[in-house]
Amino acid sequence: MSMSSVRFLPLLLMLISYHGVTCHAQSTFIDPRDGQSYEIVKIGSFRIFNENLRYVSPDSYAATLKYAKKCKDGNFYSITEVDSVCPVGTHLMTDQELGIVHSTVATSQGVNYKDFEISRDSKTGYFSVDDKTGKLDLFHSELIDLQPNGWVQGKRIKNRKTLSLWVLDFQDPRAHAHIGATGYMKHEHDHHVIDESHRVRKFQVRCTLDDNTPIMVE
Repeated sequence: MSMSSVRFLPLLLMLISYHGVTCHAQSTFIDPRDGQSYEIVKIGSFRIFNENLRYVSPDSYAATLKYAKKCKDGNFYSITEVDSVCPVGTHLMTDQELGIVHSTVATSQGVNYKDFEISRDSKTGYFSVDDKTGKLDLFHSELIDLQPNGWVQGKRIKNRKTLSLWVLDFQDPRAHAHIGATGYMKHEHDHHVIDESHRVRKFQVRCTLDDNTPIMVE
């Protein structure tokens, strides 16, 4: 899928170091804002961070020093900054890309699409897909690291049994996904936009490389 329609961004050089020539060759992206490096994996036709974003933005959970040590596996971001938190040359993972990640991992683990239970509601934006056979294990994939880290509500991390990510949905800027071992649920709600700070939620972020981002190969 071409990502040129997501947004136009200036070109950015990345450092790429290959670890074997396979259809899922790994590489490295350097965030120019803080120098942190991220492993990149190829899923289908796109390249995506194999790690959650760790960049410390002003409104992120790790911006408070005492919470920073809890963000070694990725920071947590509010809805006010999620549309711009990924570095130049990348974009927030879209809901379509999440679906491709899910189906690609399922195929690699021998799970048939007919075994999925799918629910959707176009009015609310709710969508869920789950493998009822229990064969699928998104948390132990050889293709991409999707370890559960939970989400932040108020000042505390909640529900570490899921990986909760913001996703780019052109129909709803509040969309996010809760990923479990056998599937995921995408929806939106008002928890992260209300004025009661103890109920505001922050989720993690995966960034996808734009199609026009040039690379340097060592």
